[in-house]
Amino acid sequence: MAFTNTRYLGSKQYDSREDRMYAMGHYAEGVAPAAGSDPRNACIVSVPNPTAAAYTVNIAAGWCYVQGDNTVNQGMYADYNDATLALTGGRPGTGTRVDIVVARIYDAEQVTGVTPLDQMFFSIVVGTTVEPAASAWVTALRLATLTVPSGTGAVTITDDRRLYGPAVYGEDGSRYRIGIDANGVIGVEAIA
Repeated sequence: MAFTNTRYLGSKQYDSREDRMYAMGHYAEGVAPAAGSDPRNACIVSVPNPTAAAYTVNIAAGWCYVQGDNTVNQGMYADYNDATLALTGGRPGTGTRVDIVVARIYDAEQVTGVTPLDQMFFSIVVGTTVEPAASAWVTALRLATLTVPSGTGAVTITDDRRLYGPAVYGEDGSRYRIGIDANGVIGVEAIA
């Protein structure tokens, strides 16, 4: 089989899926800061009023790179959140619930019957006494897990963000994310 879609030749045009595939082949999904900003704060989730009946989830500014999971070879989407965004969260009637905060995209080429189409957005995916199943947040980047008690008990947050960065393939064919933790230590993490 011959090469059919050599990249970046003269005035040749490419569809968006080809560009998304190129990004996915080189990078692992995650968050990234604006130029000159601290990467540790990119799209970080906070709850400034954790004991309020209708609490607020704040998501800080930053880039989100989301790998498409609706179809094979869907590629990687990117969008920039330019300011802190607030979402209102609800509480369960009784007990404690586990929700997750995600950056999600619905691409009209890939899905139907959902809104908003062709837009990246943040949302709270409501769970039960356990976190929502992965099928409830397809083509979404997980940012945080919220443990939400009924009444006015404090909402707690687990930071689930990963920094967007290089992906490599091992000799075993597995894909790995390369990153640096808050202490400046380089690490490698297996990814799907």
